[in-house]
Amino acid sequence: MSKFVGSAEDFVARFESFWKPPVDPDRVGEVLADDARLVTPGMPPTQGLEEARESFRRLLSLWPDFHITVDRWSARGDAVFIEMTMHVTIGGSLLEIPAVDRFTLRDGKGVERVSYFDPAPLVQAMARGAA
Repeated sequence: MSKFVGSAEDFVARFESFWKPPVDPDRVGEVLADDARLVTPGMPPTQGLEEARESFRRLLSLWPDFHITVDRWSARGDAVFIEMTMHVTIGGSLLEIPAVDRFTLRDGKGVERVSYFDPAPLVQAMARGAA
């Protein structure tokens, strides 16, 4: 295996560790570069670690049990794709939402993350007043 694949494996292991409950937003620097840009459906993009931490803090204040499990991943060049399931309880019901994150890595950390998922289940649960 190439050196990059090992680096990608390490990155995915750190990503998986970060998202195990209880999620601690202060650990985001283990996965993201200082200048990381995050793009998420339904949310404004963030730039830098402090904005990322604050975004995760808001998410976890709304849904304290939010976490992610990694289903599988692949890497090519400086890109890592992680297929995952997001888990969150809203109004007493567990939602499991499939998603894919595309990371661009630099020096073993994510410098850009674009997340792909359908936010409709979250929006519908919140619209029912269950949040």
